[in-house]
Amino acid sequence: MYKLLIEENTSMTATVKPNFGKTSFLYEALKKGDIDIYPEFTGTVTESLLQPSPKVSHEPEQVYQVARDGIAKQDHLA
Repeated sequence: MYKLLIEENTSMTATVKPNFGKTSFLYEALKKGDIDIYPEFTGTVTESLLQPSPKVSHEPEQVYQVARDGIAKQDHLA
């Protein structure tokens, strides 16, 4: 799905590499610029990637905002 969205809405081509690695491996690759994008669950972001793990509600929009803002502040990613 991401490949289609990228290729149908931009002039870029995308390469999909399923089962490429664990979250920690992929996130480090993303931070170093070795990969451009990978999908991640907001719960994984708040529980595993943000340090320290923030307290979040069970409201999906609030969890998304905490994950988005936390990653932007912590690692300067969007």
